[in-house]
Amino acid sequence: MYPDDKGKYTGHLAAWRSIHPDPRHATLMDVADHFDHIREVAGVDHVGIGADYEGFPHPPWGLEDVTCYPSLLAELLKRGWSKNDIKKVAGLNVLRVLREAEKVSARLSRS
Repeated sequence: MYPDDKGKYTGHLAAWRSIHPDPRHATLMDVADHFDHIREVAGVDHVGIGADYEGFPHPPWGLEDVTCYPSLLAELLKRGWSKNDIKKVAGLNVLRVLREAEKVSARLSRS
């Protein structure tokens, strides 16, 4: 709003944030709920785990970085996901998609 007045901008932003606080943080359980929903809607072959934490100010509680992935996968196992489902989520699905993309690329390069 105030591109030429950083002080005014900072004050305005602080006032706005006091009225509009950050929403509650998502949790690992919320992420697991989303995984359940995606599996229900699209199927386990279309679920994958991965994240870019660079410049992300508020990661879910319990999933602050990639070292927390085992906790998420353990939660999915508790919810009845099979070991094969977990393997797909943890990387087999993305590898399958990348292999297919390579095939398409090779086919298109020939034409």
